[in-house]
Amino acid sequence: MGIESTGLRIAEFAGLRGMAATRDLDSGAALVSLPVSAALVVTPKARSALPSSFCSGEFFSKKPWFVQMALKLLYERQLGKESRLAHYVENLPRNFSSPLTWTNVELAALQYPFLQQEVTKMKAGLKQVHADLAASTPGTPVTEADLTWAIQAVRSRAFSGPYAGPPLKSRVKIAGALALLAGVFVTAAHVPLEQVLNGAIAAALFNLLYDLVLSQKVKWYAMCPVVDFMNHNSSIQSSVEYEYFKDCFTISCAASFKKGEQVFISYGPQSNDSLLQYYGFVEPDIPHDTYIVPDLAAAVPDAVSSSSPPSIKAVLTKKGLDEQTLQALRAANLNDQQIKEVLRSTCNAELRRIEEAPARDTPLAQAFRREKASVLRACLKIV
Repeated sequence: MGIESTGLRIAEFAGLRGMAATRDLDSGAALVSLPVSAALVVTPKARSALPSSFCSGEFFSKKPWFVQMALKLLYERQLGKESRLAHYVENLPRNFSSPLTWTNVELAALQYPFLQQEVTKMKAGLKQVHADLAASTPGTPVTEADLTWAIQAVRSRAFSGPYAGPPLKSRVKIAGALALLAGVFVTAAHVPLEQVLNGAIAAALFNLLYDLVLSQKVKWYAMCPVVDFMNHNSSIQSSVEYEYFKDCFTISCAASFKKGEQVFISYGPQSNDSLLQYYGFVEPDIPHDTYIVPDLAAAVPDAVSSSSPPSIKAVLTKKGLDEQTLQALRAANLNDQQIKEVLRSTCNAELRRIEEAPARDTPLAQAFRREKASVLRACLKIV
């Protein structure tokens, strides 16, 4: 595949697979470099290359990127050893720990209505996607279980970045075609050379403008071998960059690692809500964690003496209410003292909820509730 790895190997850390340094790695070093051809990629407005018996082109084009990538992944899995990504697909987990496959009782153990609602909507959405696929592509071999597995794989492993347009090789081919076409117009159609050159230069400039400016506004998505085995740490600064002239992805990290240590990257400044929903784990003590109350008025209907909070989704951080929630409360004519009362009452009410013993518990649910409680306690300290 042409994958270049700088001093990394797969290893077990506390029962979980990750990447270990086989030698000392300096901060800023490129950890992995791999060609785009070695990755599973979804580009903006890409047409389906899947067989029509597997997925109709119309269905594919209308679905979001993660559904498109899930279908591409399932097709590579169906190809088996004939797939260019056979080794990669074969080594993907058979099961995932994200809440998409949890029971209602397991979800209820979180004691956190916001995530329960989000996962319930996600489950219903997935069922609808599969129903639409079956209707648009009669006889498709993709089952609902297949789609559930693939969506979990994609949402826990794909990364995104600004789309740089077709690679340099494609641009060179376009330039060659433009030059050939210009020659035809000059010799056969007797179009003035100056006019032809103006058109060719305009086309070339548009391609360059797209690569450098316009394409930065759209994203593409990729699942990459090796990168998949790197676990997340919020305190790490890392980047995945597309090298246009090499047509490859390069992963680097602004941290140093000693030989034998686990090598981490960051999946971005995410809260434990998204880490659990999409990746199936909880990270302790992250400063940017949040606590979301789906309906503030319903959360504290009788607990606030001098104020009436509106029915809004409230976002609590370890530093208090986020700016959007504050603006909504001020727009409802609550003064600063009333806002403090709302925040205090909300935190106390949610703490009582989250500290209730669930009917069925798991270590992951316990860890999640512990982190959510820490957000609420941090809020209480500032009021």
